[in-house]
Amino acid sequence: MAIVVTAALLLWPLHSGPEQGWAFLAPFVVGIAILLALVVRARQIAARRAHVQVHQETWLPGVALGVGFGAFGLGWSPLPVARARGQAETVHWAAPVALLLVAIALLLLAVWLQVPVTRSLGAAALVMAASTLTPVKPLDGATLSERGAGHVPGIAVLGTALLLVTGLF
Repeated sequence: MAIVVTAALLLWPLHSGPEQGWAFLAPFVVGIAILLALVVRARQIAARRAHVQVHQETWLPGVALGVGFGAFGLGWSPLPVARARGQAETVHWAAPVALLLVAIALLLLAVWLQVPVTRSLGAAALVMAASTLTPVKPLDGATLSERGAGHVPGIAVLGTALLLVTGLF
């Protein structure tokens, strides 16, 4: 359910038709699907390498938060939360790091190539990464803050918000 709601929230601005034309729609929808698959797969790979089991599930308060923020035009993605047994810090780093790397690559390409769908996907990946780093249990950011990462997740979320608000991304 979290994946469906996240996709719906990220695609909602297109409900009245994309500003860039309908040729924008198909690559954007495919790109969102790839970003969502990246989150799930990155955690699975990290769990396998750490020899732990990971269970990813919908967190209903996160879905409500995402829908609430979306109603006010704010971005927050209610991605599935990871629950891993044992010392699985790498599982909680996997999705945010993968999303941040993809976001940086897409945003650099967007600046260089001036392709609107690339910029939109980069912004979506950045919102998704910031959402995972929100320091609220059971999100990855809370787990990482507890396990020695300190305030890094919170600073990452604030930095992302500043970049988006100032229009630099």
